[in-house]
Amino acid sequence: MSVLPYVLLLEVSEDDEVLVYSANTDKEYTFIVKPEYSDIYRAMLEDDEESLLEFDEETKQIRSIEE
Repeated sequence: MSVLPYVLLLEVSEDDEVLVYSANTDKEYTFIVKPEYSDIYRAMLEDDEESLLEFDEETKQIRSIEE
C-alpha cells in the first residue's frame, strides 16, 4: 500500500461542496459530498485550524472518512 498525500481542508459550503488545497500540485479541488460527510468536515474545521485529509492524486479523490 502506498502512502497517499494529504490535502488541507479549506471550506465546506452549504451546498455540500468541500474545497481542499494540495501543496503537492499547488491546486485547489472542489468535491460534492453527501450531507452527512459535509457535517463531519464542518466539525473537523471547527475543531482544528488545519484539517488534513488523505488524497489520491491519481484518481483526484478524497479518501473515504470510513476507511
